[in-house]
Amino acid sequence: MKRILSYITTCALAATLFAGCAEDIKTDGVNDGMGCLTFKVKFDGKEATRADAPADCVVKIANSEGYLYIFESLAEVPEKLWLLSGSDYSITVEGGVKTEYGWDTPYYKGTESFSISDGQNTPVTVECLIQNTLFAVGFDETVTTGLTDYSVTLYPVPGDASKTLVFNSANPGAVGYVILADGQTTVDWTFSGTHTARGEVTKSGTLTGLQPRKKYELTFKYTVIEQNGEFQLTFSVDETTVDYAHNIVIHQRPRITPMEFDITEVQTPDADREIVATASSEIASLLVSGSVFGAGSELVGAAAPAGVTTDVIAANKISVMFTTALFTTMPAGQNEVTIKVTDANGLINTAVLKVTIEGSAPVSGTTNTVGRSAVWGTHAYVSGQVEGEPQEVKFGYRTNGGEWQYVAATDGAAGAYSAKITGLTSGASYETCIWVDGEQQGNPVAFTTETAVQLPNGGFEDWNQNSDVWYPNAATSEKFWDSGNKGSVKAPLIGNKNNNVTTGVNDPRTGSTGSKSVQLKSNWFGFMGAGAFAAASIYSGNFLEARANLSNPSGRVEFGRPWSGARPSAMKVWYKATLGTVNYAKSGAPISKGQQDKARIYIALADKGFPCEIDTADWDNFIDYETDVRIVAFGELVVESNVANWTEYTINLKYRSLDRVPTH
Repeated sequence: MKRILSYITTCALAATLFAGCAEDIKTDGVNDGMGCLTFKVKFDGKEATRADAPADCVVKIANSEGYLYIFESLAEVPEKLWLLSGSDYSITVEGGVKTEYGWDTPYYKGTESFSISDGQNTPVTVECLIQNTLFAVGFDETVTTGLTDYSVTLYPVPGDASKTLVFNSANPGAVGYVILADGQTTVDWTFSGTHTARGEVTKSGTLTGLQPRKKYELTFKYTVIEQNGEFQLTFSVDETTVDYAHNIVIHQRPRITPMEFDITEVQTPDADREIVATASSEIASLLVSGSVFGAGSELVGAAAPAGVTTDVIAANKISVMFTTALFTTMPAGQNEVTIKVTDANGLINTAVLKVTIEGSAPVSGTTNTVGRSAVWGTHAYVSGQVEGEPQEVKFGYRTNGGEWQYVAATDGAAGAYSAKITGLTSGASYETCIWVDGEQQGNPVAFTTETAVQLPNGGFEDWNQNSDVWYPNAATSEKFWDSGNKGSVKAPLIGNKNNNVTTGVNDPRTGSTGSKSVQLKSNWFGFMGAGAFAAASIYSGNFLEARANLSNPSGRVEFGRPWSGARPSAMKVWYKATLGTVNYAKSGAPISKGQQDKARIYIALADKGFPCEIDTADWDNFIDYETDVRIVAFGELVVESNVANWTEYTINLKYRSLDRVPTH
């Protein structure tokens, strides 16, 4: 999701803002005083596309005042991004796993500065380099033959002995990735092992002078001092600079190469299948197991089983042929043969050859109940369980008594399958059932989609006046919207009937079939030098009270209205705005006196704690929609420049959970 970061206070909103219904979002275009940014990102020295960039890639664009945009994936960044010209900017890209320590968890970061020129395209390339410090541990033959249960433990987080990276015989070739804390240049280590005669052998120390983007390979050696019989543990450190993850080669595991077929796909028994095992040292073991091989058959130094032929090309290279004669001995259904290669250094690699034999064993499936949170307005998430080895699994769906339509299922763990059904009609009844190998399994499960509804009076056509106060609802309808008009009109000392700051005006948006829109016009109201600033607003809720403290005017507002319609994916708006310069601002307000004002349009959905009361006298009482645990989904538009003509925009909602159903 893209987040537009800004700072705004409803008590310092000196703007004229028009809002009405809208339809689509505009994401590209040339405007006076703006220029275009296009950028590329490189990971591991290679340009990343939107399709193959890390899923956890974050792109941040900032100017001298702070972040303007945060995109939570490279795919969300527009092809072209328009920014104000004449300003200096920076773009920061982060990718990978940002964690204190772990195995094979590279974290990348890169930053580039740039300037935008009026009407010009500015290309920027961000080179993301690895930010970790890497550790690998090797054990000399004196350790592997003279000791048992040997290991080296690194403590990457100073002062926390519970956080460790343990290197031993079970993970040869492992690489630990550590993000050093600010100012950290050391990591403690402990070696332990057991000698048959001398018992437990331990020694501890500290690695010093450590730096980010360095790889430290430690090699431990064990010797006995002849004069007194004491042991001596020594180690060497090989330091290498690392820019890219593909430069990190500590030890290379054996390779298993399929010859002229894709081993990731299920094979048919109509042809022989050959693999070649290659290692950087002598192949010590080549074991095949599963299917007709049971617990396993060793192919190094032993006769190959029936249907399998081997060719020792070199000590570190062996060809294995699985013949059609072998496949005829396999049972019906999908067979899996595991190939495990171990070299002389103890490094291991495995691959799985899958072969399907005609006449598959019987399979069966059941459809799970479709829960309330799994059903949306136009789509639904369905799931089921399958026993056996199916060739095809899909979900059928239909309106009650209608024709079946189908969607392919995604295979999960332990026979669990799921699918997302799209293109449904809101407020309609459906039934779904899992289908296995072309056959319906069991009885269908019923569900009803959420009913799509629009916001009441979303075009702001209906208004009523009561005791000089204008309300954005019909007099006979249940109240959905409210504004600050009651405070500006009824406030003691300064309130009067001319103080309505939120009103309906005869200025419909482009293409509207209506005749009105809502105008929000903030203003200062006072009498004989005393007064208060009234920030125009419109919201779903109820204005409760205005306080006439002229040194700190405030009020109480109830936010939120019940919502039982379908969960929306976006809110479409039309708007235009004239932004002024702030000339009244409370102490501590996010926008200071003399700065250009901003306007904000947002939508939030919550599933608990609403309606809620807000006391505007206390800044800490305002809702942080980005972090509040009550919020299920949120989206916003921040207007930071004048917009003379009606403009349409789509505010996309970001859901924090697909399992929560909003109530307000």
